[in-house]
Amino acid sequence: MSIKPDDIEGLLPARVQDVHLYDPLREPIIYDLSDNTSQWGMAPGVASRIESLAKNDSKMLSRYPDIYGGKLKIALAKTYSKYLSDNPAENIVVGCGTDDVLDCIVRALTNEDDLVLNPMPSFPMAGYFAKFNGRRVQGVELEQDGSLDVDAIVRAQAKLVYICSPNNPTGLSIPLEQIELILEQSKGFVVVDEAYAEFSDQNCLEFLERFPNLIVMRTFSKLHALAGLRIGFGLGDKKAIAAIEALRGPYKANTIAIEAAIASISQLKFQSDVIEQTRQARDWFILELYKLGLTPVDSDANFVFIPLKSVDGYKTAFELAEISVRIFESLPVYGSGIRITIAPKEILSKVLAVLATLNISSRL
Repeated sequence: MSIKPDDIEGLLPARVQDVHLYDPLREPIIYDLSDNTSQWGMAPGVASRIESLAKNDSKMLSRYPDIYGGKLKIALAKTYSKYLSDNPAENIVVGCGTDDVLDCIVRALTNEDDLVLNPMPSFPMAGYFAKFNGRRVQGVELEQDGSLDVDAIVRAQAKLVYICSPNNPTGLSIPLEQIELILEQSKGFVVVDEAYAEFSDQNCLEFLERFPNLIVMRTFSKLHALAGLRIGFGLGDKKAIAAIEALRGPYKANTIAIEAAIASISQLKFQSDVIEQTRQARDWFILELYKLGLTPVDSDANFVFIPLKSVDGYKTAFELAEISVRIFESLPVYGSGIRITIAPKEILSKVLAVLATLNISSRL
């Protein structure tokens, strides 16, 4: 007797039967300030390198890409060699965005039913990937000031602890001394997602030499404005990286993404200018928000989170202004709020104009 359509659900593994697709809540709009990608665009030379692949190096596009992103690893090794081993390429894994790297980390470094710990509120994908792959997931709420409950995390003794710093959606960096304590007392792996670290004054790179159970993830989606090409990487102990790469599989990063990332990583002056402009706009924007009677969370990232009593009316108001921001309801610790990507002042001024029209009682 053949299988019928109604039988398919029963054939699916239990861990995926109630899986829901990730929804970033993005809609077509003129000003997209919802996903924290750089509003200053790609570095000089990146667009021309992409164009040259079609015009002058088209054979590269008709062949499979660099199997494990080795060419990009070499470029990254030059940038991060201070924190890596004598053969730094062994300490780097390249993927189709850091989501891909994180998925491979979960599958490679944990077993079914192992515990994966994800602070809340934070970027949720570690929990998603853990659940998809049959791991147990535990959330530990952040403290009100955005720091970690170190004792609770250490007590859990998870096989993998995920930490986002600066944290998304709050924008607050996790104190380095807390991350160090967790690394010292953990019996498993600690993943620190530094997608926004370039906009902060701190990072965990110095810990790589001391803690072989640490993996630091970084991305080309934010500062480098290459989110559409999906390219990210992880740094860590060579044995852990080898396991992650083996589970990752070949050809995950495409040729255009690899070449664009290589072209972008060397543009240090451009990166420095974007970071400075982002920080200046961020500081100005936070002050302007206070003038409106709002209480934004101080941010180390390229976005600002504004806690609100209610977000009623915010979606409609921003849609009418053709601006997209990320709206949250019922977040752990913080409740409702909106997250706004930092952009040049002329764009943020449009955001401020929308906020000024909304009922003050809904903000407090």
